[in-house]
Order: sequence, then structure tokens, then C-alpha cells
Amino acid sequence: MALTAAQMAQLTSDIVWRMRVMMERLEVYDRWLAEEALIKHIDHEFSKSERRWAEDFDRLQKYAYGGNPFENVIAGDGSPAEPPFFLDVAQALTCAGRDYAVATRGMLAHEEGWNQTLKKASAYEFWRIRLRQRARKSTLGMSFNSAMAILTDCLFLGWMEQVESLTREIYSLYEARRYSDVQGRFAQPLYHWILRILFDYYQISFDGWGKGFRGQAKDVFDADECFGEPVLNALFASWRDSDLRDKQDHIIWLCNYYTHRTCEKDGNEFGNDLLHTRFPAVILAWFRLRECLGLHTPEIHHPLMDSSYACLPERQPFYTDETLERTLARLREEEAQDLGGMLEAPGSAQKNEEQGASWLRRFLGRK
Repeated sequence: MALTAAQMAQLTSDIVWRMRVMMERLEVYDRWLAEEALIKHIDHEFSKSERRWAEDFDRLQKYAYGGNPFENVIAGDGSPAEPPFFLDVAQALTCAGRDYAVATRGMLAHEEGWNQTLKKASAYEFWRIRLRQRARKSTLGMSFNSAMAILTDCLFLGWMEQVESLTREIYSLYEARRYSDVQGRFAQPLYHWILRILFDYYQISFDGWGKGFRGQAKDVFDADECFGEPVLNALFASWRDSDLRDKQDHIIWLCNYYTHRTCEKDGNEFGNDLLHTRFPAVILAWFRLRECLGLHTPEIHHPLMDSSYACLPERQPFYTDETLERTLARLREEEAQDLGGMLEAPGSAQKNEEQGASWLRRFLGRK
């Protein structure tokens, strides 16, 4: 039965009231780790990983210059691995963990040049993820969290060519239900929010939300599912708006919600992520996409956004170095000719909302 004008007005009023109550109740997470605590943690753990990072980088260099430094882990007898080597190379690229640690510490200490180190770490991680995602038949599924973390870092740095190619690859893998962490307690609403915006930006139509390697959400608009936060749905619906002044309460809620997602808990986007505990790459990624459309960046007064590093830099050139270039050249020559290429994703001009989903459903966060 169709709603009368009076019923529609009342329902709209109820939605606005519900969202206002929700926004007023959520404050900054009271155990959000301070910069000093994170620096202390990095200093304590850094030396424990240095040897592994050095060994991984040594293997990467040997591969880059034509060698086979990899062992046959299945045989377990120290014999050389046999091609293809792309997963071995992906493992060796974890040597960038050292650069991530140095960049994160420098950022938290408000040192100059931290973002230059982040560029190197992000380039290595970009290629690691692209290689890992080639293993489409993995029996464990793939990590949506890892793919989205590097995607938002690339957006922060303004690497738009890499952003588009990775976005389309994520679309392809998500459609094939290769991600294991997209529903239930692993639904990651913040990463889904920015991915919805990206799909809208690139005009990618998608209706497989919440359908993953291990199952699917009964209703993506249920609480704790990927579209289960009404405020995020409202911010998605208005992301192209030129004037967001009437969304200030929503944006403050977004920042508060972000801090809660840093809690060390399974399924939280940043629960095991020292860099993004204080560095709001998801929000800065949103800024970058608005910038690409020539839209104003909203001014946000919130502890998450008050630091000197919580701002959008000019677009940076994509990082490379000799070791990386030689590694990629060998991979393309021997086993991955299309590495880094652009995947085609069917798209349309319509926004990536569920077919037939009403605006009321989006704002309510349910059917």
C-alpha cells in the first residue's frame, strides 16, 4: 500500500530523529590509542622484525637480478621452488613492512618526509596485493581488508591510474565471491562505504554486496552488515553534493565511528593496523574523489582530523625503484604478461545502489 503524504512526512521525521539520536550517542572511542602509545609499540617491536624484512628484501633482489632464491615449501627439504614464482615474490614484497613502520613512526612523531617513505611502502604493497589477487583459486579466500587498505592509501597519494586498476580488480574478485571478509562481523562498513563511492565514481554497477567466499549477508542493511550504518548510507547518498554544511553532524559521527573501528577486535577495519589507527586514509580518500570532481573539501573539527598529517597532499607520482622495476619486468616476461593491467568491469551511469532500493531504505539502514 502506498504511503500518504502525511505518513511519508511522519516517516521522514522519524528517520531524521533516529539518526540524530544515533549521532549524539557516539563519541570518540575512549581507548583510542594516542600517538605516543603507538610510537612506543613500534619501537618495542621494530627490532623483532628487522631480520625477516632484510631476508625478504634479499630474496626480492636476487629474483630481480635473475636468480631463484625461493625454497620449495611443500617439499620442506630446502630444494629450490619451481615456477610460477608470483606468490613467492608477493611474500618477498612484505619487506616493505620496514618502510611502513618507519613511515608510521615518522608520521606520529610529526617528522618531515614521512610520506616519502609511505610512498615506497605503498608501491611495494600495491604490487604485493596485485600478485596475491592473481591466486583466484585460493582455498582460503582473499583479504578485502588488505585490498581496501592499499586502495585508500593510493587515493591519499593521488595515484589515480593505480586506483582505477585496483578498483576494477576488486570488483572482479568481489563479483566472483573471492573475498572472505565482507559479511557478518567482518562486514567492514567503512571500507564498503568508500568502495561504494569508488564504484559510483567509476560508474561500476554491482549487486553482489555482502556475498563472500564463506557465505552472504541475509540483508546488507541489517545492523553490523556492510550497509548497516544509516549515517554512512546518508553520506554515500550525498557524496557528490557541492555543499555538505548540512551534513556536519554526519561527518563528526563518521570521525567518531572511525575511532571505534580501531579497537583491536576481529572484523574491525583498523583493529590490527598501526598506520591507520591515527591516519584517516578512508576519509582522505573521500576528499580525493571529491577533489577529482572539483568539489569542496569539508572542513572538519575533530581530533581525528586535527593532526598535520590528516590533510590531502598534492597528487604524487607513482613510486618505483630499480629492484621493483626489474622484479616486475621479469614477472611480465616469464609468467604474468598482464600484471597491472586494467580489468574491464561492466558499468553504467546509475549509482551503485541495489536495484529498486528506496531512499527510505537507505536512510533507515534496513528494508
